[in-house]
Amino acid sequence: MIPLLLLFALVVVVAVRVFRAPRTPSIPLPPGPKPVPILGNILDLTPKELWLRATSWSKHYGELVYLHVFGQPLIFINSPAALSALLDGRGALYADKPHLTMVNDLCGCENMVAFTGYGPQSKRQRRLMNMAFSTTRIPAYHPLIERETHLFLKRLISIPKDAEGNQLTPEQAQVNHIPLIRRYAGQLTLSVIYGYQAEEHNDPFLNLAEECVDILSNKIASGGGIWPVDIIPVLRHLPEWMPGAGFLKKAREWKAKMNEFVDEPYQWVKECMKNNTHQPSFCSTLLEDQEFNPAAAAAAAVASSGSSRPRAYSKVSSSPVIKVTPDISQFEFDLKWTANSMYSASGDTTITTLQHFLMAMLLHPEVLEKAQAEIDSVVGSDRLPTFSDRPNLKYCEAVMSEVWRWGVVVPLNLPHRLTEDDIYTPAPCPANPNPVPVLLPKGSIVFGNIWSVMRSEELFDRPDEFRPERYLLSPEETTLLSAPSSTSDDEKTKAARENLLKQRKIRDPRTWVFGFGRRQCPGRNLVEDSIWLVLVCLMASMNITRPLSENGESELKGFWPSTVASSSSSSSEKSERPLPAYMANGARLGAGEDLYAFAPGSSSSSTTFKGQGKVSPLGAVEGVRFENSVFRQPTAFRVDIRPRSEAALGLVLGEGDD
Repeated sequence: MIPLLLLFALVVVVAVRVFRAPRTPSIPLPPGPKPVPILGNILDLTPKELWLRATSWSKHYGELVYLHVFGQPLIFINSPAALSALLDGRGALYADKPHLTMVNDLCGCENMVAFTGYGPQSKRQRRLMNMAFSTTRIPAYHPLIERETHLFLKRLISIPKDAEGNQLTPEQAQVNHIPLIRRYAGQLTLSVIYGYQAEEHNDPFLNLAEECVDILSNKIASGGGIWPVDIIPVLRHLPEWMPGAGFLKKAREWKAKMNEFVDEPYQWVKECMKNNTHQPSFCSTLLEDQEFNPAAAAAAAVASSGSSRPRAYSKVSSSPVIKVTPDISQFEFDLKWTANSMYSASGDTTITTLQHFLMAMLLHPEVLEKAQAEIDSVVGSDRLPTFSDRPNLKYCEAVMSEVWRWGVVVPLNLPHRLTEDDIYTPAPCPANPNPVPVLLPKGSIVFGNIWSVMRSEELFDRPDEFRPERYLLSPEETTLLSAPSSTSDDEKTKAARENLLKQRKIRDPRTWVFGFGRRQCPGRNLVEDSIWLVLVCLMASMNITRPLSENGESELKGFWPSTVASSSSSSSEKSERPLPAYMANGARLGAGEDLYAFAPGSSSSSTTFKGQGKVSPLGAVEGVRFENSVFRQPTAFRVDIRPRSEAALGLVLGEGDD
């Protein structure tokens, strides 16, 4: 039975919302599913894959769909034209974020970039990220990205072990790519943000980071991130012991853990800077930057006055000469929360993208073969691809674009909040061939349906298919774009070039997957470069295949050597020993320290496994589900990843060495 206090709170909140709900306006609201009294459209919402429901609504109601829950307006934008016009073109109206009691107040995430309301704090955070991750600064991160990518490749061909170093069974090994991907994403992000190198097993910061990302993505944001207390804020004042108030205890525990992750890596950076043992990173760069850090500027002023030698900010910030002012406190507060936010966002984006890539390669081995042929032609077989090869690897670039379009990492972007009434005229649709202007009410929570755009039949031929060729230019288009513009061009040529560029921008998933307007992801350049390199290096060095064929037999391409060698030995003293029986049967994948050594003439015996990984005739990986309400992360699936040649194995072992 619901406690009387809960029931009373519900009645009061509903009454207030109904009383405050806008009466029938002179300008109509956008169309949408019919609500029920008081509850509104709460029964129309789904806790998982809401983007699919929103896409189905768009076929009946058009590019704008309106719902409300207890009087709270919700608007789904389902077309590229409306997304560009509203979230980009009128960005000032849509730049705010809704205030959610559970996420912002109880769990302590109100200072994370994704949840910060539009205002001075969000502008300061964005300025920090734009400074560190501008297009001119990204190349400085390339050596670090290359190092982590090569280490990831080496781990992929390691003896299968879990994070604690325990050996895995064959069945476990074929899904162990998931923790390896998570480690790669986590290690790369920790290195970029904090200059931190994680230990091979049981690293405290990496474990803490993974725990907090899991809390944020799979617990706080479960069910779409909307909790009863968000609808009835007075519930936050219930005692924890009361039935139905268990969320308060969870929120308190989650908040403590999130604050721990915000503070500890940041304090570690400052301590390293004091000892002059730090590595260049997002945090250290900004702490030393006089333009951004008031303490660094004060330290420089002290030094220039002749009273002391120039010293790094962190070495003088505790000195009586440099007082901790409100500006300094505000800067450090913004910096540590911005740093934490970047880990949470980039980690899940990288993990999900790589899982989508592996699924695509399972379903379309012909794509991998074409990419490998291009890499062999451009790069050769004596090295792994580097960023200098990117302009010439056009098919590989198309593969990455298609992974983003086909997979759609975040199908429904994090919600925006409309700060003023807005009026928009939707495009005609079969259900509404003669649309009229509609009112988008102030305070509406606005969702951009990226999934609907990436599955638009108007933009993409056969949108459900994985076809990188859709991003390749035809010879005529190449000629049109490569020819320099001049005043002698006729109007027809100019119009054709402008139209082609416009269409390519609309069809480019990067236009949509990194957010919109003033809340677009400032770290997109870093994420894009890191994902590009890991994808092309995987395609250059590995074959990616399914464990089972349609008749249930092993269908593994590539090779496995018949001996293993300890990586702790020098290259001239590697002691060979027989390959374990489970290795001889083709199972692999893991995070260990023992690496395969190539043995000429070796081959792997056939074996079969039961479980996920089989490709169904319908073009999907059997058993895979998408249960995260924010990121379209697939559940675990089996895949076989192995070096495609002796030369590839040698490159991975050589390039991955520290």
